[in-house]
Amino acid sequence: MTKAVRVVSTGVRLCWFTVPAVLIAACSAPAHGPPPTTRTTVAAAQAIHVNPDNIRRMRGSLPAGYEVSDIAGAASPAQYWGLQPGWSSAPSQCAALADPANGSPAPQGLSASGTGGIIYLVVAASPAARGPDQATVNACNHWSMDSGRTTAVIDLVDGPAIDSVPTLGMVTALRTTVEGGNDTDLRATTNTAYLGEYVAFVTVVTDPGAGAPQLAPDSASTLLTRLVASLRG
Repeated sequence: MTKAVRVVSTGVRLCWFTVPAVLIAACSAPAHGPPPTTRTTVAAAQAIHVNPDNIRRMRGSLPAGYEVSDIAGAASPAQYWGLQPGWSSAPSQCAALADPANGSPAPQGLSASGTGGIIYLVVAASPAARGPDQATVNACNHWSMDSGRTTAVIDLVDGPAIDSVPTLGMVTALRTTVEGGNDTDLRATTNTAYLGEYVAFVTVVTDPGAGAPQLAPDSASTLLTRLVASLRG
C-alpha cells in the first residue's frame, strides 16, 4: 500500500480554448523544478467491483462555482496534459503510465473548470488495470514526453492510500512554445487508481505563475479517493 504525497503548487489563472486537448495560458515563470525524491511502489490490484456510471455522483464533490460537464473520448492523462496523440516518450516504456487505459474507446468522465484550474475525472476499462509493471515504475521516476511544440517533464510520486487499490501519482511540468517564440508553462497533478478491470484517474491542471486563488494542493489525491469510493459503491 502506498502513502499519500501532497504536491504544493502556486496560484492559478487559466484561459482555456478547447477541452481536453489544447491548453493555452498566459505566459508565466518556468514550472520545471527538481524532481521529488519519493520512490513509488505499486502492487497488483485485486478483483474490485466497479460501476463506471457512478462517476456522475462526483458532481457534488467538485468545487463550488466551477463549470461542470461530461467528457468522453479521451481516456489518457497525457491528452489532458495537452499532448496530442502520436507523442514520444523517453524512456519509451514510461508512456504506459501516462496512458493507462491504452486507448480505451469508451471512457466516462467529468471536467470542472474555474479560476483555480481545470479538473478531469475519468474511468475506463483497461487491459493494464491491475497495475503497471514494477520495473516500469522503477525506470520512470523521472521522464519526458514530447508532442509538437509541447514538452512534458514527469516525476512519479506516491498516490493516495486507498484500501486494496494500487495507486500512482505523477507531477507534470508542461512547456509549450507559442507564436513569437514565447513559452507558456502549466502544471498537471495526476493520481491514478488501478481497479482490476478498470482504471480511474484525476488530473488537476494549473498555471503556476498566476495569482488567482488556487485549487488545494491535494485536490487530485482527495478527489481520487472519493472517486474510487463512488465507483465501488
